[in-house]
Amino acid sequence: MAHPRTNFNYESLAQEDQDISEFKTPIKPVDGTVTSRFIYWAIVVVTLCTIFDAALIFFVTYRYALSASPPSPLERPSTYINFENLYRNGTRPKTKHGAITSLTKVQTQTSRVEPERVLPHSNEMWMTYYGSVPIGDRRLKVTGQISTIAQSRVLDWGMENCSLVITVPALNDTSLIVSESHIDSQLLDVWALESTNRKLNVRQISYKTKPSRQKLLGSLQVEFGNTYELQSWNCKAGTYQTFELVCSGDDSDCSVDLTTVGEIQAGIYMRQYQTV
Repeated sequence: MAHPRTNFNYESLAQEDQDISEFKTPIKPVDGTVTSRFIYWAIVVVTLCTIFDAALIFFVTYRYALSASPPSPLERPSTYINFENLYRNGTRPKTKHGAITSLTKVQTQTSRVEPERVLPHSNEMWMTYYGSVPIGDRRLKVTGQISTIAQSRVLDWGMENCSLVITVPALNDTSLIVSESHIDSQLLDVWALESTNRKLNVRQISYKTKPSRQKLLGSLQVEFGNTYELQSWNCKAGTYQTFELVCSGDDSDCSVDLTTVGEIQAGIYMRQYQTV
C-alpha cells in the first residue's frame, strides 16, 4: 500500500563544541532613560496632587473658621397679630395682670481704652421660664474704663411699659457672686442704645462696634440688700431693649463687679407692666 510522501525540514542540534548562543534570538535591552523619565513624571504628578489636596483642605478649613460665628437670625415674626383690635372699641373686658420679668439675654463688657477689643465672655445658655439666659455670665462690671452692655427682650403683648431694675442681694446671699466687695453705694448711669429687632452677637461687641447711645434713661443706685428701678417707658412687644451702664458723671473711681446666677431676679433685669 502506497503512503503519501511528507516533506520534513530538520535543523541540526548544537554540538558540544558549538556556542548555544548562536541559536538564541537576541533580547533587546530596555531603554533605562524612558523608564526613568516615566517614574520621574509620575512622582511629579503625585506630588502636585498632594500639594493641591493639602491647599484645598487648608482653604476649606480657613473659610469655615471665618464663618464660625453664627449667622444673624431672621427677624422674629409677631405672634400677636390684630390683638389690638380686640380692645380698640372698649367692649372687650380687661383682665388685670401683675408685672412680669425679662432677664437679660445679653450681658457683656466693653473697654473704652481698648475700643476694638472684644472682651472675654461666656456662650453657655440655659432655658428658663424667662427664656434662654446666660448661665454664668450675667455679670455687671463697671469701672472708669469698662461699661456693661445689657439686652432684654420685651416678652408679651399688652405688657409694653418697661423699666430697668437693679437688685443687689445681701452681701452673704448665695445668689450673688461678688468680685469686689466695695460696690456699695455706687451710682450708675443707664443709657438706652440704638434699638434693634435682633439679639446682639457678643462675639462682635466692642466699645467701637456697640450700638450708639440714644437717650439717658436715668441713674441706678447700687447698694447691698436694696432694689432700685428706673422710670418706665413704652416698649413694643418682641423688640430688644439694649442698655449701657457706666459710672455716673465723672466718677472715674467707681467700681462695681457682681455676677448673679440662676433664675433669681437679681442684678440687672427688666420689668414689664400692663398697658391694656
